[in-house]
Amino acid sequence: MESAQSQENTEGIVPEHKGDEQAVKNLRHATEAQILANRDELLSWTQDGNWPVAYGVGKALAKHLPAIREDVLRILRGSDGLWKYFFMGLVIGRARVSSIDEEIRQELRRIARQPTPNEQAEEADQRAQSLLEELGF
Repeated sequence: MESAQSQENTEGIVPEHKGDEQAVKNLRHATEAQILANRDELLSWTQDGNWPVAYGVGKALAKHLPAIREDVLRILRGSDGLWKYFFMGLVIGRARVSSIDEEIRQELRRIARQPTPNEQAEEADQRAQSLLEELGF
């Protein structure tokens, strides 16, 4: 029996490999329900901004930032400084300013002003500061 998640991915919106440009094309037309059903897999593609599919996946996720808000906060509050660095550029930086709520802004400010050693080592603090300035926060 197929899981609900695999049923939702009938449009092939989750990349199968780093160069899966067809999935990125399919993702452009995905519904919010499809994005949400596959969000864990899609979010994982934002862990490395050097992957060819990362840009397209990030752009698609940015359009649905309010719907993935809890995931955004989980990533920003997590321990992976490099993921935060890429995620801020790939997703948060491409989202509509109005979709970035106060709790996300506060977490960006915390990373910029009181970073963990890992956030400093991965330059997530610098990315957060630049993002805050670019977005006018």
